Amino acid sequence: MAKKRFAGYSLKQLFTFVLKKTNIIKMDAIETNTALQPGARVLFHGTGDNAGGTVDSGFLYCLSSSADGSDNWVKPQFNSFQGSEEGKLLALAMGTPGTAGAAILTEDVYPQESGMLLRGQAQVIVWGTAYPGDPIYGVDLFAGQMGTAAARPNSDGDIIKVVGTTLKVVKHYTPLFSEIIMDFSPDHSYIEISGSIYG
Repeated sequence: MAKKRFAGYSLKQLFTFVLKKTNIIKMDAIETNTALQPGARVLFHGTGDNAGGTVDSGFLYCLSSSADGSDNWVKPQFNSFQGSEEGKLLALAMGTPGTAGAAILTEDVYPQESGMLLRGQAQVIVWGTAYPGDPIYGVDLFAGQMGTAAARPNSDGDIIKVVGTTLKVVKHYTPLFSEIIMDFSPDHSYIEISGSIYG
């Protein structure tokens, strides 16, 4: 009986080719360029709340409606359900990661050009010392920023909101900041410290 052949190649030759080409099968690779990461969801839509319609890269934003009816990205602050934009669509502004300092410095980017990450991996700077596997929360003190600690327990009405998980630590700026690769995957639940659950 003759051996099966496909376009002039035997089955053995085809399997050898596939097994040697490791770039054909890519498993659990962490990409810092989210726009090229398979499975990432990036939205190119709306305008930012900065002058000129820009957003700050590496910050959290919620999609809101402005007075003129246009879609506007605004920074949430997790000190109340109202301050957190009441459960509206949450995204991470893409662009070049900022530099850690007394404040998290950023670059102004346009949502329609750099995109707003709805789900996927990104390199960001967060408050606190992060380690792989740590949850990342929306911060109650600074609008649009993230950190390794939940809202302060002595601040009644603050919102505990997990927005993702630390995958890899790029650099520690001890003890204030960490630069990490984060799996950004916020759900729709918001827990208020006084006991209310929104979602």
